[in-house]
Amino acid sequence: MALLETKKISINFGGLWAVKDVDFNVEPNKIVGLIGPNGSGKTTFLNIISGIYGRYKGTSGEVYLDGEYILGLKPCDVYKKGMSRTYQSSRLCWEQSVADNLLVGCYTSQDYSLFDSIFRPKKVNNEIYDQLDRALDLLSTFNPKLVDRRYDLAKNIPHIDRRRIEITRALLSNPKLLLLDEPTAGLNDEETMTMMDEIKMVKEKMKGSRLWRKFRIPLSSSTQEKRSRKARIRRSSMIRMLSMRTSEEVMKMSKNDLLLEVKNLYTSYGRIPMLLDVSFRLREGEICTILGANGAGKTTLVKAILGMVKADQGSMTFEGEEITNMPTHKRVAKGIQVASAETGTFPKMTVEKNLRLGAYNINDPKVLSERLEEAYESFPVLKDRLQQKAGTLSGGERTMLALARAYINKPDLLIMDEPSLGLAPIVVDEVFRIVKRLNKENDMSIMLVEQNVVKSLGVSDYGYIIQKGQIIFEGSPDAIRDSAILDNPVMS
Repeated sequence: MALLETKKISINFGGLWAVKDVDFNVEPNKIVGLIGPNGSGKTTFLNIISGIYGRYKGTSGEVYLDGEYILGLKPCDVYKKGMSRTYQSSRLCWEQSVADNLLVGCYTSQDYSLFDSIFRPKKVNNEIYDQLDRALDLLSTFNPKLVDRRYDLAKNIPHIDRRRIEITRALLSNPKLLLLDEPTAGLNDEETMTMMDEIKMVKEKMKGSRLWRKFRIPLSSSTQEKRSRKARIRRSSMIRMLSMRTSEEVMKMSKNDLLLEVKNLYTSYGRIPMLLDVSFRLREGEICTILGANGAGKTTLVKAILGMVKADQGSMTFEGEEITNMPTHKRVAKGIQVASAETGTFPKMTVEKNLRLGAYNINDPKVLSERLEEAYESFPVLKDRLQQKAGTLSGGERTMLALARAYINKPDLLIMDEPSLGLAPIVVDEVFRIVKRLNKENDMSIMLVEQNVVKSLGVSDYGYIIQKGQIIFEGSPDAIRDSAILDNPVMS
């Protein structure tokens, strides 16, 4: 008998079929891949069988887990029946430690009274420590060094290790079936292969559990370029170099030409330094790329520019005005907008409401109407989904929504935080075409924060490479391509 069996699973959002008549079986003790391009319905299908959309009025079909009918149960009840999952976007509690995040996965085995929870008698403490030991033992299968960081806050952990923590947490309930939704989203090729090997090892260690993982779509032909580059790396030593704009180029940047300037910026999370003496410039009408691997400091730099992370030292100026200590909302009002598919949309609001919320500072109804029409023309895929909730969109459509919402305000500077993260190659191509078009047709200055070296350099005027919180290289796209810096394994 199949562990999981679905019959004619379908879901309709306002007349649009996201999933239709899907029959799917998973046999016990098997790793099964569910593969499809961005927007094909993979995550929606997982949301149905895990109970998130199971009670939605547009859902139909049958779902059986270990012979028991589960369609229509609440997600918490599906979880108790033996199905656990992770998500494409990280769902850790950032202000809690690694240990606390792991213990969340043990709650089904905890049945403590209010007294026990408040006063923690010795017996309860011993049980909790036993659960933590079990969790850390499983986590060490992924990365033994993470055990030493069990009391670090989750927000200070690198991206790949966050994925490991989430998978470990999902396994702690001893599920019959584990759904992994894009577990390699945001990882480079080397990290992806490592994660795949680790999942197989964990499966052997957790002999009683059955894993079902949803593979990321294979990358574009640039993957082969990266792999061949890695082969060259192993035959050469790493060279650390710094290439800067010539003095003539800097002199050509008049005060009117220079849009954003960051000088000698230092930031930290608690006592952990994140950015170290970072300096860069962005000119009006320029696409400037910040390249770096996971954990290099890219998103921290974005947050610092927005004022969401305090600058310990250094300065930032925008259009000639000092903004180092300016509140975030005032920086946005000055013309800085960020587009992020992962954090830039409100999943429970419709597409139209997301767009209107992004235009909150446009007070003229006529101007607002014109801007919305321009957004629909520039992002036609959204016009057919205005009444659809943003949380039901595919990853590529959420990226388009985040871009459209920022575009409505016609910002002086658009910061795009990893727009290609977790997207299929064909969607990535479309996103970068839009980036180029926004820059060319609207003379919009764009700061592109990315890991995708090939695509980013293809649309950029200038680029910087950040590693371990420091700018280690800068130059034109050709200079970056021709340099030995790309032979650094961290950049592959």
